[in-house]
Amino acid sequence: MQVQPSMLVQRYSVDKSLFKLAVGNLAVRSQGRGRLWETFGGRRGFQDYATTPENVLNLKPCVVIYDGVCHLCNAGVNWVIRVDKKKAISFCAVQSKAAEPYLLLCGVTREDVLRRFVFIEGPGEIHHASTAALKVASYLPFPYSALSVFFVIPATIRNAVYDYVAKRRYRWFGQSKECILPSSDVLDRFIDKLEIQKKMTEDQYNEQVQD
Repeated sequence: MQVQPSMLVQRYSVDKSLFKLAVGNLAVRSQGRGRLWETFGGRRGFQDYATTPENVLNLKPCVVIYDGVCHLCNAGVNWVIRVDKKKAISFCAVQSKAAEPYLLLCGVTREDVLRRFVFIEGPGEIHHASTAALKVASYLPFPYSALSVFFVIPATIRNAVYDYVAKRRYRWFGQSKECILPSSDVLDRFIDKLEIQKKMTEDQYNEQVQD
């Protein structure tokens, strides 16, 4: 099916429990806040993925978009998964194709997320850097939720510390050539689950061939 130009802009019917992406309409309206997000799907690589009827996506709230090759970032993701017993937070590596609709919705690029990770809490509630980290902590059980007390520190100071570590994270903690794959028992926490499963299958096949 040929996608018409009028189909390049998507309508997200949004509420606090689910971001529903419906193909063929013209804008994003946050029902909770009445805020209009004009979202254009004409970016390279996005059209084929998200504007065809067979690829209707569910965009969830409470999603962390993170650097999938960063050892420090992956350690943070694993820690949140371990303590977040209610599974309130989901994750998506910024290098994945599944991240593209979220980046478009947020109006950020991959390079932006590589500098400062993003937490999409809900409609019109998109957080970056130290604020994103503290917002994530607020969803965790006590005592971890108490970390949100650091909101009293001005964001400029918090983000200065965040940026100092972020700029040196590869040198201090290391990075991988490809996205670090999570263990199979926590795949349900990842938006890019299908891509992860495909990579796992490819890796297993390559190991068998080498043996």
